[in-house]
Amino acid sequence: AGRWRKRLGNLPTPAGNKQGELVEWSENVQTDEPGHRHMSMFYGLFPGDRITPDESPALAAAARKALQERLQHGYSHMNGWSYPWLTVLFARLSDGDAALAQLDRFTRCCVNDNLLSLITDYRGQGLTIGWFGKKKIFQIEAGLGTTAAIAEMLLQSHGGTIRVLPALPERWPAGSVSGLVAQGGFVTDIEWRGGRAEHVGIHSRLGNRCRVKFHVPPAKVWLKGQGDSVTFKRLQGTVVEFPTMAGKSYELCLSLITILT
Repeated sequence: AGRWRKRLGNLPTPAGNKQGELVEWSENVQTDEPGHRHMSMFYGLFPGDRITPDESPALAAAARKALQERLQHGYSHMNGWSYPWLTVLFARLSDGDAALAQLDRFTRCCVNDNLLSLITDYRGQGLTIGWFGKKKIFQIEAGLGTTAAIAEMLLQSHGGTIRVLPALPERWPAGSVSGLVAQGGFVTDIEWRGGRAEHVGIHSRLGNRCRVKFHVPPAKVWLKGQGDSVTFKRLQGTVVEFPTMAGKSYELCLSLITILT
């Protein structure tokens, strides 16, 4: 363990270049394929949690700029799984409209008539690398990645905080989702209208303390635990925290209701 801690300390940390972009390499090198589909330098953004708009805004801004620069070179290096990956990166940057735009491209170029995901753009729209021409080659990771990306647009839980609707696109003004499992053992249901969460149900599997952040600040919060009011803390304008018991369920009703503390 000591040897690995030492090695971990020797790893380079994320950094930006003179243009304000997150760099891919620890050395200053000129890339051969500036529009390449591999997004390794964004690991700290997703699936890691070192880069977040809340905790490291400068790095998040550098990641956004590097991502935009990558996409300015077109999509001819991409394949099917590239699009859910791009979607989830924009979701971690709280940009729901940009995330949904990547899913739009994916469905246009790499979704078969039976909704199975494909590796390349069989319709010839120039949105992927041209490995197989008009052939329809099934690619399972693109489909699985899409479900993960959509879930990330609706719920994030890295860093000990459950983020409700962190990357909701304008085209999804109302809806509901159930059964999303957040870190810490919280099974979460969400209903929203007008781009705002109206009701959040949380079932605590493990009894951990629960912290919930709303992308759009709620006007009022009413927290109930199986019929009984529960004391909670409002840490900031958009964050509430409360204790839970294993096996118990809790409701956060966000509307014009008096706060119970």
